[in-house]
Amino acid sequence: MNHIYDMCFMSQNICEFYYEEKVHYEAWERSNKLSLMFMRMIVADSIKTTLPKTDNAEEFMGLVGERSQTTDKSVAGTLMSTLTTMKFDGSRTMRMSLR
Repeated sequence: MNHIYDMCFMSQNICEFYYEEKVHYEAWERSNKLSLMFMRMIVADSIKTTLPKTDNAEEFMGLVGERSQTTDKSVAGTLMSTLTTMKFDGSRTMRMSLR
């Protein structure tokens, strides 16, 4: 008789555990979706078009980080090549020439 009572008690604990896990997962899933929506609204269009589709907010942030570093490097390279090939002709001030 004691054995049957123990099994019923164990199954009740297991059911409660799975219920808590399910509630936790559903809350995480909702938070993940809201975070993704918010991040997609804010990310620059130039980066957004190069990103692969993902349903995980953490993965999306990693992809944005990788793409923004690549974009920053390409912008820096373009600026450096423009600045190194510019010639000062004396018609304007140095500050005006760099704008």
